[in-house]
Amino acid sequence: MSSDSASLPGWTDSLIRIVSRVLRSPHFKDNLEAILNRLETHSAHHMIRSLLWTDPSVSLLLLKCLPYVLNLSIEAGREFIIHMESIPIKTLGLVYQTAKQKLRIRTWGETTGRTAALVLSILQKDSQFEAHSSLEQEFIEGFSFGYKKTIQQTENFTSSSNTKKLKDSFWWIWIDIFDRAATWMERISEQNPDAVPILTNGLGYLINKHQKLIHTVFIPLVQPLQEILNSSRDP
Repeated sequence: MSSDSASLPGWTDSLIRIVSRVLRSPHFKDNLEAILNRLETHSAHHMIRSLLWTDPSVSLLLLKCLPYVLNLSIEAGREFIIHMESIPIKTLGLVYQTAKQKLRIRTWGETTGRTAALVLSILQKDSQFEAHSSLEQEFIEGFSFGYKKTIQQTENFTSSSNTKKLKDSFWWIWIDIFDRAATWMERISEQNPDAVPILTNGLGYLINKHQKLIHTVFIPLVQPLQEILNSSRDP
């Protein structure tokens, strides 16, 4: 670490203090909407290209510091969602209805797909894949905790005995995800019937290609779900 970087402890906190003062400025607040509306999102790819490829040494430095940048983004995203939980769902729905016409949904989907493909490619070729199982477990635990907390914060549970039994369990989270995903897919199938055979053919191909996965992963997952469904039919 260079002496210059060592002499900048807590620069993020210092930046936050500066930004806090700026946000309190009446002049800044009056012009904030105009500033945000003039964000040149179409120039984002030029910015990334310039950062990565103008100077190879800078590219290596950025890649080396990428975990710190990602951690800052992850913590900021977590805090943002926590504060969004305090806003009524109806209000967020209105915001979404207004924003969805301007959001670049296709680009978001492309970015997600590219990210997933890149990560899976890395893991597939990583000879130390098994060594990362603890990281996967941490991610799953964090995902489950966050999902459960947000659902509890934003929605009222029904008073049925089955829901009371499930809502504190690990399985309830994945059942709820499946239920919401199923509702979403039903809506898609109504609007685009061609999506159903495509999905069916894709699942059939995966089952034929990865039969070991079906026996070692999906069947053990389905068995507890079957027990839950059977118990829900008991009087």
